[in-house]
Amino acid sequence: MNDMEKAQAVIAGDHKGLKISKMTGVTRVTISNYRTGKSDVAKGSWVVVTKLARFYDAYGANEYDKQIKL
Repeated sequence: MNDMEKAQAVIAGDHKGLKISKMTGVTRVTISNYRTGKSDVAKGSWVVVTKLARFYDAYGANEYDKQIKL
């Protein structure tokens, strides 16, 4: 999975925009615009895509992807 696919997965996932924003530095408005279709992550800056991809690496696309299994 490349960085663009990871960024798109984060945008489509169920993490709260506030959490993504706090952890990446990407504004909540930008995340909201991607989620509502007002902006396209594929046309976003390389910096934003990379930050979202690193978030994916750390937390997955969905809230419970990286849960510890006992």
